[in-house]
Amino acid sequence: MRPLNTLIYLNYLIFPRRIRCLTMLAARLHGAYDLSVEDVKIPRIRKNWVLIKVDAVGICGTDKAFYKGTYRLFKKPLIPGHEICGKVVEVGKNVPKDILDKKVVTEINITCGKCWFCTHSLFTHCPYRETLGITVDGGMAEYVLTPYRNVHEVKLEPPLPGSNIAILGSGNIGLLSLQVLKLYSPLNTVVVVHKNSPKVIFTRKLKEDYVITFEEAMELKKKITPEGEGYDYVVEATVALKDCL
Repeated sequence: MRPLNTLIYLNYLIFPRRIRCLTMLAARLHGAYDLSVEDVKIPRIRKNWVLIKVDAVGICGTDKAFYKGTYRLFKKPLIPGHEICGKVVEVGKNVPKDILDKKVVTEINITCGKCWFCTHSLFTHCPYRETLGITVDGGMAEYVLTPYRNVHEVKLEPPLPGSNIAILGSGNIGLLSLQVLKLYSPLNTVVVVHKNSPKVIFTRKLKEDYVITFEEAMELKKKITPEGEGYDYVVEATVALKDCL
């Protein structure tokens, strides 16, 4: 056996959890309308980070703006994608091993965790913040590396038949959530919008009883849950909750 092959074989035996391939496929954006699928190195694990095998990644309006050149690229080439779902396949030495093989979603902001803003839970104000898929490589690849504190295990089961669900907001995320929830029939789903929003007219075209104002939602809650327990599930899809008030 040649020395290189021997080294790879030993690596397989000693580190069974380590990704054995050295490269992965990734979509890389070099400039406006210049996107290609390329072989790149798989990111090396860090002590407080996890490596995720990507199952799915959403295409955000930001990704579209980068592709069309509406937004300038902060990094060239860039692997875009910050709406990521996948399975943890490798962890750093400071990360609990029980997260391995778990399905997770990721946060977009990679923060220092030490500055005044981070220690006061104002993570989006961190002056040292990096942004997954925007200033650093993201999830439009076979694997993505992210801090352990940025992942959230996906534990929720599909809603039970007959559940009462409120979606706060009627933008892209709110309306896409409605379309997904309509697949889990029968459910009692409503979309809550601002009473003066022009979206009231537009979204009511989907189905008359799907779209209601905040005031109507409160009245409906009293009607369907007279003891005050409220909705079984709430999808928060607004920039700020005041948008629905």
